[in-house]
Amino acid sequence: MTCKFKSLQRIVITIILIGMMTSMVLPDLSTSTVKAETIDELKDKTKNIQENINKSKDNIPKLQKQIEKIVKESKKLPGQIRQLEVKLSAAKLSESLQYDKLKKRIKFMYENGNTSFLEVLFESKSFAEFLSNSEYIQNISQYDRDMLNELKDTREKIEKATNNLKEKQEELKSKQKELKEKQAQLKKSIEASQQSLDKYNTELSQKLSALGMTNMVIDSAKMGVSVEDFTLFASILEAEAGIGGYNGMLAVATVILNRVESPRFPNTIREVIFAPGQFSPTWNGALNSILEKGPSITAQRVAEDALNGSRHADVRHCYFFWASFTGHPGINVGDNVFW
Repeated sequence: MTCKFKSLQRIVITIILIGMMTSMVLPDLSTSTVKAETIDELKDKTKNIQENINKSKDNIPKLQKQIEKIVKESKKLPGQIRQLEVKLSAAKLSESLQYDKLKKRIKFMYENGNTSFLEVLFESKSFAEFLSNSEYIQNISQYDRDMLNELKDTREKIEKATNNLKEKQEELKSKQKELKEKQAQLKKSIEASQQSLDKYNTELSQKLSALGMTNMVIDSAKMGVSVEDFTLFASILEAEAGIGGYNGMLAVATVILNRVESPRFPNTIREVIFAPGQFSPTWNGALNSILEKGPSITAQRVAEDALNGSRHADVRHCYFFWASFTGHPGINVGDNVFW
């Protein structure tokens, strides 16, 4: 009886141990699945955020051009308004003088008696002359009225033109303010997006490291470059602008690919990078150091995005860069100045 009990006890203990081992193994499998999904989500997020940043940066120069156009147009308006105001003053004066002439004629004809006009009429030697003199008197009066109306029309047209220019001036001021506010909001949005991008890139790097993946899985064939050239490209980006973050490295990538596409430079990434006297990391050891340990996750992401068509909008047409501390004039991105 005692033996049977001990055998049964051993069986129960064995079952319990198997259950505990199974429960210990299963979470690891599920965790791996969750991590893989999270990495894919992070890749999609970083890609989408970078695309939005690039679009926003493309819009900033467009807004700036609109602002400059408005400023240029606005500068002309004060002079035009002043010219019209001078013309308006002259028109008002002419109108006032003509009105005074008309009043004096009326006063002479009606208040002081119209004997002069009557004498002109009665001294006519014939009926034909009488009619001619009568018509002459009427023409003088009509001329005054027509001249007054003409001057009044001129003054009203100048007043309308002046008011239209002043309204346009206010509209341009309002539009300029609106565009500047939109530009400021866009820059603020880019800064916030860049912070999110840096956060997700860091998180992505940490998760890949946790899975034992020191390098991202890149299908270089789809981008038209070999694995070696891709690694070289990512490494030179890190060597030249690693401390400048994603934006700094994308700016360098833009310059390198601009050269590849230009007839003035070699037409491959490798030849551009190793062109004599162009990229100092190729001779000071910095590039070899990064190649030995492998480029960072962020550098690889920049290289991948650049080869897939992403460009830094601010340096889209630049072919050269130096370190910012050189003081060379140009567009500053990260720790480099581009031109």
